[in-house]
Amino acid sequence: MNPHELAEKMVLLSAEYSSASAELGKLKAQKAVKWLIARKDAKTDKEATMIYESSLEGQKETILTYKCKGLEKEISALKTQLRLLDSEARGIF
Repeated sequence: MNPHELAEKMVLLSAEYSSASAELGKLKAQKAVKWLIARKDAKTDKEATMIYESSLEGQKETILTYKCKGLEKEISALKTQLRLLDSEARGIF
């Protein structure tokens, strides 16, 4: 990939990260309320957490969390490639 393609891919991945992060934020904002509801039926906090995590919202939160982490790693790798290409172009590396 050339530097322009790398930069373009980083922009697209950053937009995807922003969207996933916004959705994750909404889920986390609702989590407190849903967790308290789950806590009423649970004997312990751990059980309430497990109830929430097994719900559709909890599963979405887990998926989005790992998606965001994956996107962060991919963006970081592209930045490394871009820095390497820059260094090669300058004759530093």
